[in-house]
Amino acid sequence: MSYTMTSKPMTYVLWVATPVAFAAFFAWGQVIKNYWMPIGLFIAYFILIFGISAYAGYKSYSRNRREGEQYRRRQALSRLTGDDIKKAMERDYELPKEYSALSKKMFLNLGIMIVLLIAVLLVYSTLFNKIAEVISALLGSTSMAQSTVEFLRYFITYLIMFGIWFAVFYVVARYTGLPYLSQNTSMMQNMPYIPTKSITFYKDAVIFDDLYVLKAPLDADSVMVDEKRRFVEIVLKKPMSNLPYRRLRIYTRDPRGVWEKYVSKYLETQVKVEEVKRPEPEPEKPREYRCPYCGALLSEDWEYCPKCGRKIPWDELRKAYE
Repeated sequence: MSYTMTSKPMTYVLWVATPVAFAAFFAWGQVIKNYWMPIGLFIAYFILIFGISAYAGYKSYSRNRREGEQYRRRQALSRLTGDDIKKAMERDYELPKEYSALSKKMFLNLGIMIVLLIAVLLVYSTLFNKIAEVISALLGSTSMAQSTVEFLRYFITYLIMFGIWFAVFYVVARYTGLPYLSQNTSMMQNMPYIPTKSITFYKDAVIFDDLYVLKAPLDADSVMVDEKRRFVEIVLKKPMSNLPYRRLRIYTRDPRGVWEKYVSKYLETQVKVEEVKRPEPEPEKPREYRCPYCGALLSEDWEYCPKCGRKIPWDELRKAYE
């Protein structure tokens, strides 16, 4: 289950409390000379964060189900079934290439981020002892107990390290367009969300896959009506709370009709609309048959060639146009 976490308390926990907690765990391990207990707390912290995230996801899922059930009791304007969507998608031969390009870009950016973070850790690890000595000298003139000074020395040192690590992680994630913990837990946020089970249109909302209720007005940045690839794509300014995607794609055999009748009514303001027309079919060239024996021009109502007198093999000649 994908969901977003944009609340201020969750952002605070992830980007402020996490580096502080990590620094405290590792500093405590240095002081007590027992690294297993801090590691256990370190794991417990991640389990706690995961539990909070899972609970938030469950609440979001339950809320979506309740809203969907309420709308299903109402009269729908129209509905696209899974078969309707599948038939429209079958004509989009560019979709696999699009997914491949997006996946390559995502993993390339992820690789860049990992390399940078490892580089930061390697550089900092070489300076760790020097930084600890400087902090120890600054704390040496205080009247605090030796164990407290030792804890603070390691705590501040680790806090600087984890603070830099998280700062680099945040900046690189934003620059490369990768999801980061305060915004989105879905690694596919740059991918278009494509409903595959059903799309139901109501007067004031559209429901994807009988689960995700998108209520009007939608705060969209742009819209694409692609009659060639048979879809309408809404690009939101930011992901909705119940669906962590900015690009929402509706496959249909009649993209223009869906846009004019339904989607255009859901938007908050006038948006930029990009249209891709369906290419006009090329006019069929008139068939021209020639005698395979003498090359004379033939008419389809002839049985024998008027020039050489041989019987015309119409089955073979017509196969050339099939």
